[in-house]
Amino acid sequence: MNSSASLLPRILAVALLCGAAPVFAATVIADFDGGNSNTAVDGYKGAAGDGWKGAWSIGGTRVAASSATVTTTSPVNGGGNYLSATIKTASETGSGNQQGFVQRQLDPTFLDLSQPITISFDLRIDTAPGANQVYSIFGSTDGNKGTGPGNTWTLSGGNTSAGWSFGSEASNIAVTAGVTYSFTLQLDPTTHTFVGSVTDGTDSYTSSALAFRNSTSTDIGQYINWGARLNTGGTTTTSLSFALDNIAISSIPEPSTCALLAGVCGLALGLASTLRRRR
Repeated sequence: MNSSASLLPRILAVALLCGAAPVFAATVIADFDGGNSNTAVDGYKGAAGDGWKGAWSIGGTRVAASSATVTTTSPVNGGGNYLSATIKTASETGSGNQQGFVQRQLDPTFLDLSQPITISFDLRIDTAPGANQVYSIFGSTDGNKGTGPGNTWTLSGGNTSAGWSFGSEASNIAVTAGVTYSFTLQLDPTTHTFVGSVTDGTDSYTSSALAFRNSTSTDIGQYINWGARLNTGGTTTTSLSFALDNIAISSIPEPSTCALLAGVCGLALGLASTLRRRR
């Protein structure tokens, strides 16, 4: 058989593969399709697997009445199942922050968390924040369900004119009950910086490159937290509720990997074209 004829199908196969999927990146998702389950990976509280190191947990400081459940009552962005969470304080004496979060830990053997990562998710505000109340989302290196020195990237939103803020940078997009916000965060632990973006479907904002709160972290913070700080002083029962869905956490392919694959694909396409002409 002519050697060029035997090579042509193989080269064409490589070329077609290049066109179909240039780069494959590992992705961890949470769509809550598993419902309220302790055994389904994509359930609540779920189980370890598919990039998650363990199940969801909920807790914090002086918010023992907090709760979360998977429901379909009012889908987020037209989806099906979503997580409905309520961070709730009890009337009690004491001092310090009242804050609570739903948290899940990423598996660093599935995603290389020491390299750039993209996180995206949809969040609907079901209770408008009051004075001194703030929705808070962040990565943490220590698993502590609260804001502190172990935090890496941070995102928060209260009832001030600043609206949603990435770190200390305000977007001026208001935090409004009934509105669904789509967030994307580009995290780079190699430079200890992140860039955040938010849209409410009408207005959008993208931050500048901001510094991690923990400037010595070697990864993005494998504990991801969604919740709120209530700060009522401990004498009033109050709560904030939100809906969470469409979580996707992906590695960002290194430029050298993309360049290598582009080179291989270009060579394959060139060889295929040459062999066709010779036939």
